[in-house]
Amino acid sequence: MLRSGRSSISHYKVARQLYPTISRFSHVEPLRNGSVDTFRQQAFAPAKPALLPRDHFRDLPALKKWFEPSPNMPTACQLNASYLSSYGETLVPLELTRDNLSNGADSVSSFEQLHAPLNFFIEWTRQHQRSASASTPATAPAGRLYLAQAQVSDLPSPLRADLPTPALVTLAGKGDVYDANVWIGLAPTYTPLHRDPNPNLFVQLAGRKTVRLFTPDVGADVFRSVQARIGAAGGGGGSASTRGAEMMQGAERRILEAEVWGSGEWEEGRAGAGLEAHLEAGDGLFIPKGWWHSIKGVGEGVTGSVGLVGCLPHMAYTTTNGGCI
Repeated sequence: MLRSGRSSISHYKVARQLYPTISRFSHVEPLRNGSVDTFRQQAFAPAKPALLPRDHFRDLPALKKWFEPSPNMPTACQLNASYLSSYGETLVPLELTRDNLSNGADSVSSFEQLHAPLNFFIEWTRQHQRSASASTPATAPAGRLYLAQAQVSDLPSPLRADLPTPALVTLAGKGDVYDANVWIGLAPTYTPLHRDPNPNLFVQLAGRKTVRLFTPDVGADVFRSVQARIGAAGGGGGSASTRGAEMMQGAERRILEAEVWGSGEWEEGRAGAGLEAHLEAGDGLFIPKGWWHSIKGVGEGVTGSVGLVGCLPHMAYTTTNGGCI
């Protein structure tokens, strides 16, 4: 069953264990309830980050149908292969990241994008989890795969039906969706610091994720500072809104990640500029337009997301899969 009644204290304790530097970030405030009026007044209208009540999105079908508990890792989940493999011939975009330790600190990993059948990703995930949980681990598949930015419109209709637009979105605005993307991977997953051209409603479907956010001005300063440092070293040129290879490998990834998740220099004289949220299955986070954010999938097991863009006036609705019921 889906866990309910989770306290903010337990979330805080977990976060302290995962990220000792959490004291640099304030917690995103929760809404008093999940009504459309409350969402409009406390989050959307003032363009303020906010957490929806815990488990608010627990009834989305994909949460129950795409994932199942892992038999070997009690706190994790796995893909529901028996269900998803029925659509296994569907081509999906994948990102392949490989450790590149021999090339020094400026080459954290290699990164490439490809397309392959969904069954290929399901089997890779199954092998990787089997190896990780075995008492004598076998050799895990090389590199790490991330199903990233797959268009929902390209999925078979039953999978599209598993991702209906929530009532909060349809009632709070126009209710139209002009873009939607799916993200699925094994924790740890990483999305670098960026900003979106529209607001986002980020909903966790499985597992756990930590989101760090910056005000528009502070986030822009952090990004520009990193770009300047990379440029001085003969690189740079990354985009603030495009998930390009330069953000996922080499010096840019290393420096950008250190600024957000390490002992970055941004915080000097910036009290209250950084926020942090910890999400579990069914939780939702509103990210206003222009707010910079970076996301990490934490713990064990499968994690992912689906982003529906245009549900509210100039608003993106994003859901993330990561942890099980």
